[in-house]
Amino acid sequence: MGRVLAVANMKGGVGKTTVTVNLGAALAERGQRLLLVDMDPQSNLSIGLGIDVVALSQSMYDVLMDPGLSLAAILSPCEGITVAPAHLNMVAVE
Repeated sequence: MGRVLAVANMKGGVGKTTVTVNLGAALAERGQRLLLVDMDPQSNLSIGLGIDVVALSQSMYDVLMDPGLSLAAILSPCEGITVAPAHLNMVAVE
């Protein structure tokens, strides 16, 4: 069974994305399999990992809005890390 680690804070600018990207990179470098789930409408985690969020056809927004859509349908591989990307549409979910 895998472990779940959440990096969360209500306040902006406290380093959530920086911690997540760097922790993810360090774990991937050690051979760990990772799924990073970007839930921020600004999509900084997705963008920071090289995903072109403007070109996405589906994102976490679509998974949240369509219970029939599998998370697997939106995953983007990124140098040893699998990313469930966010999109600006996430603002509608908040």
